[in-house]
Amino acid sequence: MPEVRLEGVAKSFGRTETLKGIDLVIADGGFTVLVGPSGCGKTTLLRLIAGLETVSAGRIFIGDREVTELEPKERNVAIVFQNYALYPHMTVYDNMAFGLLPLRLGRAEIDARVRRTAAMLGIDRLLGRKPGQLSGGQQQRVAIGRAVVREPNVFLFDEPLSNLDAKLRVGMRTELLKLHRELTTTTIYVTHDQEEAMTMGDRIVVMAEGAVQQQGSPREIYFHPVNLAVAGLVGSPPMNLITGRLVAGGFEGGGLRLALDGGGEGAGDGKTDGAAVVLGVRPEDVHGVETLPEGRSAGEIDALVEVVELLGSRAIVTMSAGETEFKAVVEERGLGAFREGAPARVAFDRARLHLFDAETGRRLGR
Repeated sequence: MPEVRLEGVAKSFGRTETLKGIDLVIADGGFTVLVGPSGCGKTTLLRLIAGLETVSAGRIFIGDREVTELEPKERNVAIVFQNYALYPHMTVYDNMAFGLLPLRLGRAEIDARVRRTAAMLGIDRLLGRKPGQLSGGQQQRVAIGRAVVREPNVFLFDEPLSNLDAKLRVGMRTELLKLHRELTTTTIYVTHDQEEAMTMGDRIVVMAEGAVQQQGSPREIYFHPVNLAVAGLVGSPPMNLITGRLVAGGFEGGGLRLALDGGGEGAGDGKTDGAAVVLGVRPEDVHGVETLPEGRSAGEIDALVEVVELLGSRAIVTMSAGETEFKAVVEERGLGAFREGAPARVAFDRARLHLFDAETGRRLGR
């Protein structure tokens, strides 16, 4: 399967610049997820690849072939939309077969493709029904089947699971990954759900304000965010971000003072004391002092427990200290130390702190 390559791709609607010079390579046979807040340009980028929108600048390649000016039908891509877009008057069989008619395949080949794909997706018993007789999950499988049956070079998914309930979404995520492993077709998947992005993509492209902020593996994106935009988006709950300044050997801000491993200047990429920075700490790196993992250095804080949200074997605990509110993810064994309205002694794992330049948002050298 071919790679997809974008060179300096930009898109404007009137005076509104939606995409700003995107350079991107989608790996051959990979499962790449575009993630970002609403309005960041990820769906527009997908539509440009599909040929449903025209570029304002730049070039798009699928494999070695430039497709920038080609019609959608000439690109050999298949797109699955958020709203399914099934023909209500057609049966499941006819919905899946309809896209094969322009390919001028024989009836036997069309029938074989439809039935083989329907069996793969577990909808072979639904071929005689119409969309109005199907559940949301079944309709989504039909929409996916309509794309798969064409055997395209590239699959494009535009938030395909957002209309499903939580349980169905989890199940369909698994089914899509199994399908990808079987077909190994180059896949580009758009979502605003960072959890969906982290669990599905072998590569993630984080977008904000019409530009690519960072791309990499889920682990790289999570543990080494390059700027505040990425740090604030990826993670559930998101990273705690506290504005302050570097002081001798540490950080001060929001009523907190913490020592930093390596000291203020060394931790701040050459920044001197007094430099404005943003300190980041993941909720799972906030611990009760008694449950801090062995061998970890700690920045201890006296806090007040505001809210405890139980999630079965763990809880999200919202606390305040000084002028700062922050969250911790606490496992069951440590929940006894946190009671709403009561004080708690907590520790920020200093080995896992992040520092960002307060002006540029850029990650500093920790």
